[in-house]
Amino acid sequence: VRFDYAYNEYLHTLASFGGVGILALISITALIISSVLSTFSSKDPLKVGLGICSMSLLVIFLFHGSTLPIWLIGMVVLAGFWVLNVDESPRDFSW
Repeated sequence: VRFDYAYNEYLHTLASFGGVGILALISITALIISSVLSTFSSKDPLKVGLGICSMSLLVIFLFHGSTLPIWLIGMVVLAGFWVLNVDESPRDFSW
Protein backbone atom coordinates (compact mmCIF):
# COMPACT_ATOMS: atom_id res chain seq x y z
CA VAL A 1 0.00 0.00 0.00
CA ARG A 2 1.37 3.39 -0.97
CA PHE A 3 0.15 6.79 0.16
CA ASP A 4 1.01 10.14 -1.37
CA TYR A 5 0.35 12.23 1.71
CA ALA A 6 0.53 11.63 5.46
CA TYR A 7 -2.44 11.95 7.78
CA ASN A 8 -1.39 15.28 9.26
CA GLU A 9 1.18 18.01 8.68
CA TYR A 10 3.56 16.79 11.39
CA LEU A 11 3.74 13.24 9.99
CA HIS A 12 4.09 14.60 6.48
CA THR A 13 6.99 16.81 7.57
CA LEU A 14 8.64 13.86 9.32
CA ALA A 15 8.29 11.70 6.22
CA SER A 16 9.45 14.42 3.83
CA PHE A 17 12.20 16.21 5.74
CA GLY A 18 13.21 13.75 8.44
CA GLY A 19 14.29 14.58 11.95
CA VAL A 20 15.60 18.06 11.15
CA GLY A 21 12.30 19.08 9.57
CA ILE A 22 10.16 17.78 12.41
CA LEU A 23 12.41 19.49 14.98
CA ALA A 24 12.04 22.78 13.11
CA LEU A 25 8.25 22.38 12.94
CA ILE A 26 8.02 21.45 16.63
CA SER A 27 10.19 24.46 17.53
CA ILE A 28 7.94 26.82 15.57
CA THR A 29 4.88 25.21 17.15
CA ALA A 30 6.33 25.65 20.66
CA LEU A 31 7.13 29.30 19.90
CA ILE A 32 3.58 29.94 18.72
CA ILE A 33 2.06 28.18 21.74
CA SER A 34 4.19 30.13 24.21
CA SER A 35 3.31 33.43 22.51
CA VAL A 36 -0.40 32.59 22.44
CA LEU A 37 -0.48 31.54 26.10
CA SER A 38 1.12 34.81 27.14
CA THR A 39 -1.43 36.73 25.06
CA PHE A 40 -4.48 35.26 26.82
CA SER A 41 -3.90 37.56 29.78
CA SER A 42 -4.17 40.61 27.49
CA LYS A 43 -7.12 42.97 27.67
CA ASP A 44 -7.08 43.52 23.88
CA PRO A 45 -9.81 41.35 22.31
CA LEU A 46 -8.09 41.43 18.90
CA LYS A 47 -4.92 39.89 20.35
CA VAL A 48 -6.91 37.22 22.16
CA GLY A 49 -8.96 36.46 19.03
CA LEU A 50 -5.88 36.12 16.84
CA GLY A 51 -4.30 33.93 19.52
CA ILE A 52 -7.30 31.62 19.44
CA CYS A 53 -7.11 31.52 15.63
CA SER A 54 -3.41 30.65 15.83
CA MET A 55 -4.10 27.79 18.20
CA SER A 56 -6.89 26.60 15.89
CA LEU A 57 -4.41 26.55 13.02
CA LEU A 58 -2.10 24.30 15.02
CA VAL A 59 -4.99 21.95 15.80
CA ILE A 60 -5.90 21.81 12.10
CA PHE A 61 -2.29 20.90 11.30
CA LEU A 62 -2.38 18.19 13.96
CA PHE A 63 -5.56 16.46 12.80
CA HIS A 64 -5.70 17.20 9.08
CA GLY A 65 -3.40 17.36 6.11
CA SER A 66 -3.31 20.98 5.08
CA THR A 67 -4.06 22.45 1.69
CA LEU A 68 -2.93 25.69 0.07
CA PRO A 69 -5.95 27.75 1.25
CA ILE A 70 -5.41 26.61 4.84
CA TRP A 71 -1.73 27.58 4.62
CA LEU A 72 -2.53 30.99 3.14
CA ILE A 73 -5.22 31.83 5.69
CA GLY A 74 -3.03 30.48 8.47
CA MET A 75 -0.05 32.59 7.45
CA VAL A 76 -2.21 35.72 7.32
CA VAL A 77 -3.54 34.98 10.82
CA LEU A 78 -0.06 34.29 12.18
CA ALA A 79 1.33 37.45 10.55
CA GLY A 80 -1.42 39.50 12.16
CA PHE A 81 -0.76 37.85 15.51
CA TRP A 82 2.97 38.57 15.33
CA VAL A 83 2.43 42.19 14.24
CA LEU A 84 0.13 42.85 17.20
CA ASN A 85 2.63 41.31 19.62
CA VAL A 86 5.71 43.19 18.45
CA ASP A 87 7.45 44.99 21.26
CA GLU A 88 7.50 48.71 20.46
CA SER A 89 10.66 49.39 22.48
CA PRO A 90 13.68 50.25 20.31
CA ARG A 91 16.33 47.59 20.07
CA ASP A 92 20.04 48.23 20.16
CA PHE A 93 21.84 45.97 17.73
CA SER A 94 25.26 47.54 18.19
CA TRP A 95 28.17 45.47 19.33
